[in-house]
Amino acid sequence: MKFDDRGILAACPEAGVDGQLPLLPDLSTFIEVIGLGFSPIDLIFLGIVVYEAWKIPAPIRLGSAA
Repeated sequence: MKFDDRGILAACPEAGVDGQLPLLPDLSTFIEVIGLGFSPIDLIFLGIVVYEAWKIPAPIRLGSAA
């Protein structure tokens, strides 16, 4: 598949490839990618990034007015 200025989403249907990406990858794919050459420090960093990405969009909790 050759990509040009049209972009990936325009080129995928012409090549007969589904261009939609899932929101979350399959667990087996995730484990395979993680195991390709990550060190333990990389996994710790990934854990921090996922935690922060989960925590940041949370609504602010206000204290009670009592």
